[in-house]
Amino acid sequence: MGGTTNPCIPMPSSAPRDSNAATGVGYSLSLASRSRWWHAIGWALNAALVAGLSGACSPAPPPRPARPRRGGVVAPITTVSSAVPARALAAAAAAATSSSAMVSAPAVASATASAAVASAAPFANQPAFIELPVEGFEPALVSLPSGRGPRWPVMVTAHGAGGTARAHCQVWRDIVKGRGFVVCPRGHRMYPPQPPRYFFNGHPALAREVTRDLAALARRYPNRADLDKAVYVGYSQGATMGSMMLPTHSAQFAFAMLVEGGFGETQEWNIAAARRFYHNGARRVALVCGRRVCYRHATTTAGYMRRGGLQTHVAYVSAGHTHAGPVRALLRAGFAWLVQDDPRWH
Repeated sequence: MGGTTNPCIPMPSSAPRDSNAATGVGYSLSLASRSRWWHAIGWALNAALVAGLSGACSPAPPPRPARPRRGGVVAPITTVSSAVPARALAAAAAAATSSSAMVSAPAVASATASAAVASAAPFANQPAFIELPVEGFEPALVSLPSGRGPRWPVMVTAHGAGGTARAHCQVWRDIVKGRGFVVCPRGHRMYPPQPPRYFFNGHPALAREVTRDLAALARRYPNRADLDKAVYVGYSQGATMGSMMLPTHSAQFAFAMLVEGGFGETQEWNIAAARRFYHNGARRVALVCGRRVCYRHATTTAGYMRRGGLQTHVAYVSAGHTHAGPVRALLRAGFAWLVQDDPRWH
């Protein structure tokens, strides 16, 4: 040391000094004073080692460990012997940093996992349509949701006589845009069998098929399919048979759209039927027409429905007996009206 002062090793103010030290006269220290003196020397050597490793003269760390901060942990500062090699010192510093980070990791991981579950898209890597086995009937076609969320609402859509589940399911997948399950009953196969065409053999048969379709969907996706306040859409025969099924069906459909069928031409609706449908859980019915005869009957039927407690929407465009062409825009608008206050579809 030879009287040279290392600027990186400031003399601790707490080092004990005898009053005779300034005069160069020999002096002795008490046992307590010696203990404090060696502690100060150890602290100074530690400061020198840290300064040498960092390559600069840094202010010496405070003699007392830092107090833990709320919401995290500051690693305590320990006295390191000068005999410890630099690699060990660096490893100790890295371990202290990683252990401090690990303290808050569970909370961060938990929040991240929760967000991932809420925003998961479990059907992202699956085909758009699947065949759902149904007891006693041909498999239903189901359009799977493509959006994010833990659960999705359900729509049942029934085609017309001579139609197919796939063609009708595609129409409504395009309109729903993956915001829910679209279940498309097959119906009864017509002959000749090629190409396969289908119809519904009466409204009791349609009711049974829809019931079993929804039961199969619930079994397949018990934590994904939300069957509450389902939507029913029928076109042509699917609408006519649906209008006779809906008022008492166990699914308790909250919303219905009847397209070019079920509009009252065969007196499917009256005030009593509308009231039964309302008490069975229904709230809104949209009647969509491509022919004037459909529109005339639909306006009368809408009056019965309103008197039975239902909200109604009637739309017409001259396009013929179809759900394509200009009618497609009415379907989109009618669906938006049906589910306007159901956040599951938005």
